Amino acid sequence: KLSLARAAMRHPKLARVMTGSNATPFELIVDNTRLDDAEVAGRVVTALSRVGVPLSYKSLPPSEFAKRVATGQCDLYIGELVPPSPRPLHSYASAFAAGGDSWASRLAGSTVNLPAARAAFDQRLPIVPLFHRALRAHHRLSLRSFSFGRLGELSFADAFSFHPPKPAAP
Repeated sequence: KLSLARAAMRHPKLARVMTGSNATPFELIVDNTRLDDAEVAGRVVTALSRVGVPLSYKSLPPSEFAKRVATGQCDLYIGELVPPSPRPLHSYASAFAAGGDSWASRLAGSTVNLPAARAAFDQRLPIVPLFHRALRAHHRLSLRSFSFGRLGELSFADAFSFHPPKPAAP
């Protein structure tokens, strides 16, 4: 709630919605071809409602979704970022980019350190909800070396069997 109160000081619409003086709830948009995103949207709506932020979500065709996200014609949207990196600075860069803030361009090849990125993030983007989806993989049992790397990535080479499969047992 403290983060919401800080954000409300900077964003008039959030302040109006939280005090009940604005009957229009926030709108969360979802690409209707991404079926799992509707489930995520439901969780986000529930979580924000618990802390007093009224929210509704709307499923849109991909072209309309992309247009509204690109032009900022939505309050929130469910999208995907690249997988997390082992460097926390990369996670901050992804969050800045998701918020449409170009401050992250300073991180490329610079001497920006983690405390400076954290401070800039707190000042410029007080709230960027991030949700990490569990990674699932289904594979044939004959791919015995198939595994996840340290970053949770699947190796492309391990996804293929370069030798003939063993015959099935009778």
